[in-house]
Amino acid sequence: MYRENYAVGVPTSKKAKLLLNSDDKRFGGNGHEIPKTLNAIASPCDNREYRIEFNLAPFSAAVFEI
Repeated sequence: MYRENYAVGVPTSKKAKLLLNSDDKRFGGNGHEIPKTLNAIASPCDNREYRIEFNLAPFSAAVFEI
């Protein structure tokens, strides 16, 4: 299932840098893009004070560095 505005709680307001999008064409995915950097939003999520939001393709994973 394609998930729009998928939210993940993060511990800080720093920018999140995308390290891996498993749906990238170079990994055999469909090529749904995720921005290379995301700004944290001051809104609680997953017991954290901030969140990042992105569109997540079906059967994929995204790894970020903060």
